[in-house]
Amino acid sequence: IREDIVLPLPPDHRVARVAGQVPMDAAAFDAARSGIERGLRALTELQDGDGRFSAAATAAASDRPERQVPVSVAITALAYRGFMQSADHAPHPEAAARARAALLAARSPDGTFSGGPLANYVTAVVASALSAAGDPEARRLAGEAVATLAALQWDEGEGITPRADWYGGAGYGSSGRPDLSNTQLMLEALYDAGVSPDEPAVQRALAFVTRTQNLSATNPADWAGDDGGFAY
Repeated sequence: IREDIVLPLPPDHRVARVAGQVPMDAAAFDAARSGIERGLRALTELQDGDGRFSAAATAAASDRPERQVPVSVAITALAYRGFMQSADHAPHPEAAARARAALLAARSPDGTFSGGPLANYVTAVVASALSAAGDPEARRLAGEAVATLAALQWDEGEGITPRADWYGGAGYGSSGRPDLSNTQLMLEALYDAGVSPDEPAVQRALAFVTRTQNLSATNPADWAGDDGGFAY
């Protein structure tokens, strides 16, 4: 066992309440907290009546640029996460409750929060937001969401072996090719939900990440060099 491997700390889903909890002086902390509070107030003014944010917003997967799909669920999840992470010192319970209701209404029977080509992206963002809420129902739903993310991951279920370049990666959904951005979002969701680094889904993802790094010491690909950067 290597002794120089440092495991990540457990996720902390709350913004610091006092300057002593973060590496900054009191004046900088007060300015940051003031900025957060102004941002949250602005979000409450931008929220739609049904609890969503940017209801008309659309985006397309980079591998399917011709297909624009709604992304309001992901944007709403980001806002909800902000409300929950700041609830200790800048509570907005009514706006947060409306956003949560909108998220739960968007849940698909298959466990994703988007059945379209952006399923991994949207579901990962929602899982992180629900993890920030922290109550039993939210934790349960976040757990189900990350299980769905693991099912969307490229592995033996998609007919590829551990030696394949795509193995362990996450794409926008179950059919698109994997990429580093979607894999990062999946890993963030797994971390936020408290999934152990030893879990197979995390280890598979790390195998994919290693194969995207420009580092010949750990990446056997012919193109790998030594600057440590990553390919998309």
